[in-house]
Amino acid sequence: MTATFARIGLLAAVGLWGCAPEPTLDTAPPALLPMKPLPASPNEETRAAVPEAAKVELAVEVTLPAAEGPPGRLWVHAMPWARVFVDGEDSGRWTPVRALQVSPGHHLVELRAAGGAEHRVEVYVTPGEDLRIVHQF
Repeated sequence: MTATFARIGLLAAVGLWGCAPEPTLDTAPPALLPMKPLPASPNEETRAAVPEAAKVELAVEVTLPAAEGPPGRLWVHAMPWARVFVDGEDSGRWTPVRALQVSPGHHLVELRAAGGAEHRVEVYVTPGEDLRIVHQF
């Protein structure tokens, strides 16, 4: 009885009071339930097993807020030359473009080569940032 009280006093002294008891040999591990292995990839059988009410389509659109502060600058280079569009608006410039000022925030930059090839890239410009875009058609 004295050893039990001494152990409880020690546990309380080191801040372990209330922890899970130490396992003993007479305690059996919890029983595991058998599980059916999952298929490597979904197929028609597993898709059909999902009730129609549980099927959901998700569409997520994230809009980043416009940042405040000084404008950023785009430095754009493309081979061969390309016309530069920012957010669907023609910048009036062909590559190479040096220090094209844009407001801070999210932008869509399009490069349109004379032969009809196009390249689009989405960028996020932080206030005062110099952002370089390089593309070879």
